[in-house]
Amino acid sequence: NPFEEVSHGINPLCRNCSCFLLQPLIQMQLAVKIMMEQKCSMRTTQCCEEILSKCRSYMNLLLSRSNIDLTHELTRSHALFTPLFGLLLTAAAILVCGGGANGQTTQIRSLAVEIMHSPPTTIHPRILDAVKEITQAKENDEASMIRIRSLCFLLPSVKE
Repeated sequence: NPFEEVSHGINPLCRNCSCFLLQPLIQMQLAVKIMMEQKCSMRTTQCCEEILSKCRSYMNLLLSRSNIDLTHELTRSHALFTPLFGLLLTAAAILVCGGGANGQTTQIRSLAVEIMHSPPTTIHPRILDAVKEITQAKENDEASMIRIRSLCFLLPSVKE
């Protein structure tokens, strides 16, 4: 039975262990890494705006729950870590590639700064790294691109 929890390698049919959750995270990190390596430039699209809007909503949620232990559950749950980290990292990549409208970009950066000034102590360190990158991301900046690529922790690093 492929759904039985047993000791095995990555099995895309297994829904009982964390290997099932790695595939979307690897795909997201690969897409972000390619964006940074190609030094892509993008115009603001509806897709970019939707991603940034969702990112803003999640950051508001993190801020509103910062005094409650819920941030631990939100950022460390296997089911929630992957989409949250992916959304934050993708938002940082969009900011570096110039795909955000100025008003949206300003709101997201100010939320990220607020989270960094008083980070909940229980927030996952990788989530905090992605939020920090949103505060530091500069359009078409090589250092920003390198930092974002370094957050793609599941992909092998290649020395440039």
